[in-house]
Amino acid sequence: MFVDEKIEIKRSAFKNLKMVKKMFFSEIYGANPSMCVCELCGEPTGELALLGKCNEYRCNCGALSYGRAAGDMRCGKCGSRNLVVVARDVKASRNIAGGICEACREKIERDEALVRQGGIFWKCSKCGARGVVRPGTYCALMVRHKLGIVAPNPCGVELTEKECPVCQGDVR
Repeated sequence: MFVDEKIEIKRSAFKNLKMVKKMFFSEIYGANPSMCVCELCGEPTGELALLGKCNEYRCNCGALSYGRAAGDMRCGKCGSRNLVVVARDVKASRNIAGGICEACREKIERDEALVRQGGIFWKCSKCGARGVVRPGTYCALMVRHKLGIVAPNPCGVELTEKECPVCQGDVR
């Protein structure tokens, strides 16, 4: 009985674990572990990626990617499949982008709720900063009116460097 309980505990602990059919271990680095960090804020997500034998690829946009075969991979920055092998069987970087942390997920849900209430999304074309203009403000009302988009439908604008509060240092 006690052994069965232990097995059941182990099964329940790993039921959400993603299983890989094959893993190619690096002859030099073994399982080649990397900590996953949030794609938005860079904070650790608490996940560990075991990359095994991997190659380092560079995209035309300058971003680095790690993986086994370039044919199946896309650049994490621009989505391109134009990846060139830089090095083979490399040690993976200490941190890699791997999902979104709980704090950012909660912020996204809050922002989406504000947009459903009549706010608008904004993104800077230069620095990539993102945010939400609160519902009921003159800006949100005018943008929705000009575009003809009523709440709860999503609406967004792209700001220039001169309009961006982050680029202008006017973040409150």
